[in-house]
Amino acid sequence: MPKKTSKEQTSLFDTPRNGTKTRQRPVVKKKSPKPIPPEPGKKRWLSPTAMENMRRCPRCFWLQFNMKIYQPEGIVSRLANRYDTLVKKYFDLYRGTPDLPPLVAGQIEGRLQNPFQEIYFANINPKYGFKGKLDECIVRADRKFTP
Repeated sequence: MPKKTSKEQTSLFDTPRNGTKTRQRPVVKKKSPKPIPPEPGKKRWLSPTAMENMRRCPRCFWLQFNMKIYQPEGIVSRLANRYDTLVKKYFDLYRGTPDLPPLVAGQIEGRLQNPFQEIYFANINPKYGFKGKLDECIVRADRKFTP
């Protein structure tokens, strides 16, 4: 096969100039996805994590709540989750007693909330609500709560 001169072909990606036709791909118009509307009468619940995602990347937040497209999950350490479980079990040993666990005794005053209400909900309006999850809650002598 003879080599082509620079006049016949200027780069590897140019179409051949010897009269042969190349196949072209058909142009396909892509339709942009439409937002998924919320179910009528169903409230959207926001969380501290969702609000942090909105602060960090408003576009990602919009895609999550309107298109149900979620960010990929990053690398998660199981060690922190296991440690959290152990600390919660440790605190549960002191729940219902007037004493605080020695880990925090003397640093804060009060007693552990009993029974412990881990998940909280707050209505913002008929369309949105806010939910959160506590790690622990201390009830002080003046009946105020310290999360």
